[in-house]
Amino acid sequence: MQVTEAEELRAISAHDPRTHRVEGTVHEGKIQTLRMRSRYEGHLVLHLAAEDRDNDGLVELPADGRSAVTITAGLTDEKGKPIKDRDVLVQFRVSRGTLSSRAVKSERGEASVELTPPVETTRAIITALAEGYRRADLALEIIPVDEYQALAKKPHAKGR
Repeated sequence: MQVTEAEELRAISAHDPRTHRVEGTVHEGKIQTLRMRSRYEGHLVLHLAAEDRDNDGLVELPADGRSAVTITAGLTDEKGKPIKDRDVLVQFRVSRGTLSSRAVKSERGEASVELTPPVETTRAIITALAEGYRRADLALEIIPVDEYQALAKKPHAKGR
């Protein structure tokens, strides 16, 4: 099929083929309808069972090699509403630390793993992937144990 009308060309070229697909109808070699559809059913959203104690936008964990934290990936539709009626295989990746599992089948729209931080101070990126869903990434800080303990004693304000 050859697309020659400027409007159709602009519509097609304005979208990333990795995230959208073109759908439409053709009659006698001419495009009748054209629309873009997302390749994804929804999004993955990551939640960490830990807090951002210094309000810098990153959750902190102690660099002790043993303080495990639960990471949960939730399925949401394109509008952010939780999807509880589908279960998919969720793959987890982390740049630093050790995961209890690299792939978990979701139950009622959620999949969880444990992350054990390394003994080095660093920044870690957690990634969750599932077929048909936009990936989720979350950064966190692995800080010295004494600094983490000092932050744990201080009162802090959530959601700054």
